[in-house]
Amino acid sequence: MGNAISRDAVPSNLVGALLRAGLKMETGGLALLLAWQQRAFGFASMHSVDLDVSPLFAAYIGAACLGIFCLISYKFDISAFSRTWMIALVSVSACAGMLATVFLGFDALTGWADYLAGAVVGLASSAIMYAWSFSFAKMEANEAFAATLAAFGISSALCLVTALTGDSVQVVTAVLLGLGTAACYVVVARREAGGDAAAATPDHRPVVVRPRRSHGYIYGLAVYAVVLGVTAGTKAAGSVLSIKFELDWGSAALGLAVCFLVALVWAVSKGRLGLAFFVRLSTPCIVVMLLSNVVFPVLSTYGSLVSECVWTLVRLFAFLLMLELARREEASIALLFPGVFSLLFLGFAVGELAGQVLFLHFGSDAQTVLYVDISLVVLAVVSASFLMGNWGSDLDSSVGTGKAPTPTPHVEPASAAVERDDAVQTACARLVKAHGLSEREADVLGLLAKGHTRVSIAKRLFVSENTVRVHVKNIYVKLGIHSKQQLIDLLDK
Repeated sequence: MGNAISRDAVPSNLVGALLRAGLKMETGGLALLLAWQQRAFGFASMHSVDLDVSPLFAAYIGAACLGIFCLISYKFDISAFSRTWMIALVSVSACAGMLATVFLGFDALTGWADYLAGAVVGLASSAIMYAWSFSFAKMEANEAFAATLAAFGISSALCLVTALTGDSVQVVTAVLLGLGTAACYVVVARREAGGDAAAATPDHRPVVVRPRRSHGYIYGLAVYAVVLGVTAGTKAAGSVLSIKFELDWGSAALGLAVCFLVALVWAVSKGRLGLAFFVRLSTPCIVVMLLSNVVFPVLSTYGSLVSECVWTLVRLFAFLLMLELARREEASIALLFPGVFSLLFLGFAVGELAGQVLFLHFGSDAQTVLYVDISLVVLAVVSASFLMGNWGSDLDSSVGTGKAPTPTPHVEPASAAVERDDAVQTACARLVKAHGLSEREADVLGLLAKGHTRVSIAKRLFVSENTVRVHVKNIYVKLGIHSKQQLIDLLDK
């Protein structure tokens, strides 16, 4: 694990961090995944012309099904699946996803089969990214940022090269990209296991949920996804094969340029400005793009390139955000990643469906287009308010920057962990005495304060989940609070 880059690090160190990150197996695996996603979803988009409900919509609905992993982790109180199980998940997802990619790329299916193939591509790609999140969660904040940014640049370069080839070569390349990311994950997982027998068993440490701030920015990203989904839907509904090359090439070139710009600003600012800054900056860019569609309709097709690039940035930013919140032990990555990304993909799918319908039925009505663009501008501003209004300065200093990260849980000194647990127990004892909690309520409060879920508490106290729910309700009433976040705030006082 590399040393943390301090706030006063010189630009050359930051550039060196990017170069070193580009050589990591994790970076290569994520880059191959991003490139495959763009190509596979592009194939689904080309099957969506003149359709109200399209294969592209099915692809994002399939990706949103990632939330199933969140439910499994919560229900069985597992903070991480075994590496053996994860390798099997990635292998099966890669095989199914590649087969669906071939069918979509060669236009070998018709009717409902196209939708099924799109859903398989979406679920497979999100499942593989879910697996990669556990490997990136073991990196320091600046290391994960550098690796993610390098992966974005490499994937854009791969897509640029692929766009210059013929259709058949693009399909074959997409298959190789997907198989490549799976192969990289297997290598990384086996390296991390290192012959450890525990690799064959799931991590039964309790899933953690300890919110310490309003998570309104997550909803802001979801609203952003709806806006970007509408632009993707209009593009998919009106895709013209004659300009497919220009769109593919332009999207990859723009992604490469943005990656270079983010890296340059990150280096010149000595790590003070990173991906978070560019996600915020993207709001006025989206607003300008939407308004330009009204004034210059001819630019609307190419405006979708901007929204596609921003959508990639939003996903990568959410990826880094989930890693940081997991490092801070606000929630386990097993809950955070599938929960938040299923929300993002669902928002994008809803927007894509709305964009398809609006374009097909009202695309020629200038007044309707004006109303739609104004509505999207309002949504983009609302999204920006969520992102900026619910954002803590502590996250601004670590997510998407090169500043020194918070120590990760797996390297937390034992003394610090003991000190933290003692502080929690002291705070709980104070609340128990002050508010007259019963002995069983005190037990439940202690576990809640440590971030245990109700399922986890029920297992440890040998009671039913309904019994825990009753105890939690009584605790909240006695303390005069309504949520776990309020409980954490009360304990922190």
